[in-house]
Amino acid sequence: MSSKTIIASIIIGIAIIAGGILLTKLPSSDAAKATAQPTGQVFDNWVLNCNEEARKCSITQFLSDAKSGQKIASLVIGNLGPKGETMVFANTPLGIFLPAGIAIKIDEQKQIAHPLQHCTVEGCHAPFLLDAKLSQSMSEGKEIRLGVMALNQQSITITFNLKGFKEALTAFHEKLSAFGPTPSVSIDEPAREETPSVQQEEQTAKAGASK
Repeated sequence: MSSKTIIASIIIGIAIIAGGILLTKLPSSDAAKATAQPTGQVFDNWVLNCNEEARKCSITQFLSDAKSGQKIASLVIGNLGPKGETMVFANTPLGIFLPAGIAIKIDEQKQIAHPLQHCTVEGCHAPFLLDAKLSQSMSEGKEIRLGVMALNQQSITITFNLKGFKEALTAFHEKLSAFGPTPSVSIDEPAREETPSVQQEEQTAKAGASK
């Protein structure tokens, strides 16, 4: 299946106004289905995976093409920030117009916008912080919709089911708590010889001259 066909199969119908992306409530598409990876702890459409050695955990939901099984998009939540912050990584198909950014809407709440950072061979990516407000909205919501614009100016909506997210997030925090605090790393620096100050050098010179 071509990338154009995949993109077309998940177009649900968002409108573009004032140069931005407006997400509207429309019936779900049968072309894409939520899938949880077979490994890890599964919570409905979400899967929790942890790396105890790295002290990292993530909650993931994939959307795949209902016919081919090919992955279309994914939503990943994990303590993957530079300082261990809990981040959301929204991953969309390729062929996305990056300057348009990404619109995010949970149920009928007010939508928010974030920049699309870059694209790789796996798709285009938008990382952003999972703050307390977004965490609560996702835990209490039914679905989260991501709106992006294709290079041909077509608008695309990608919908993720939030069923099981609250339980997955609770297990996520429990796992991180079980890891305990991150051990601090101390680096032993080699001993340095103190550089004499100008005043010390002057005193030494005077002492030598008086002998």
